[in-house]
Amino acid sequence: MYKSIIFFSCLITLILASKWVQKYSIKSVPTPDLNIADSPIWEAETQSVYFTDLFGTKMYHYSNCENKMYSVDFHPYSTPCFIFPVLNKRNLYGVGCNQSIFTIKWDGKSRHVKNLQKIFSVESNTNHLVNHAVADTLGNFFVGTFDANTCGTQDSHGLYKYSKNGKVKLIAKHFKVTTGLAFDPKVKTLLHLDGCTQTITEFSWCPKTGDLSNERVFMKLNFPKHMLPVGIAIGCTRYIYVSVYKGSVVLKINRKSKKIVDKIKLPSPYLTAPVFGGPYNNILFVTSSTVSNDILTGLPEFRNTTSPNGHLFKIIGLNDSSPPLYKPDLTKKNHCGTKCTDLSSSSSSSSS
Repeated sequence: MYKSIIFFSCLITLILASKWVQKYSIKSVPTPDLNIADSPIWEAETQSVYFTDLFGTKMYHYSNCENKMYSVDFHPYSTPCFIFPVLNKRNLYGVGCNQSIFTIKWDGKSRHVKNLQKIFSVESNTNHLVNHAVADTLGNFFVGTFDANTCGTQDSHGLYKYSKNGKVKLIAKHFKVTTGLAFDPKVKTLLHLDGCTQTITEFSWCPKTGDLSNERVFMKLNFPKHMLPVGIAIGCTRYIYVSVYKGSVVLKINRKSKKIVDKIKLPSPYLTAPVFGGPYNNILFVTSSTVSNDILTGLPEFRNTTSPNGHLFKIIGLNDSSPPLYKPDLTKKNHCGTKCTDLSSSSSSSSS
């Protein structure tokens, strides 16, 4: 089933790309009360983008059909790092926060989330945070970590695999930071982005077990040290897209030649991550920030709420797309014993 979906989605994109050369256009959607947007994902069932506020308490839901933004607070916790739909469970999401992954129930619009449950934790008793995640076609969940000092830390941070049998496996622990993860079933690889060393690392993925092996450097970027490559998306036409925080651009990288073939300029310097979405998965959504952070210390320098900083951008007309989102299986009942609770919170909505 997955192979058929991937084939036809990519085939449509390749046909369009071969017939038309179309200049892309850029639109944006305001995001209220945002600090640093992080880890956007596209959920086809709701035709929506979900993302979090890394240095705040909010999680956001942008309905592409309604052109409307919703948000909800993740109290009593702060720094939600990602929100990810769970396999075969409507309105159930995995949320990364501090060193743990929780599940919550949220309809994307209500004023509170329900049924908070802790699923697993990594690097406990540290100041590290889980921050980027990706799932494979088998329901495995891969999660990376970082800490608030960003590139100034002396610590090493890990990449982990959570299997549907409830086991957590350390894949590697030598990264400065995980600023992006992307899974490519077509060539059976997982890409890891370390924005501090500006290195994209490639792992081979086993379709029978979901295990990663044969770690190697895919390519090195070379931007000034005050810039941070963050977020990574893979298109069907074999291009890779990476946004650059404090760089105002999304890089388009040819996977075969490993060359940057385009720098898509956006009207905010504080770009945080790209993801494909839309009815045909051919719109590249890019999140952004209103906060300028010192990359070497992790400390905020200033907040710039001037529009369009903090907006969710849409890049339309790239003649590229991605396969559908793969979802993790986080329903195995071997959790940490945390009681289910309702989290009272407030939500906001706006339209543009």
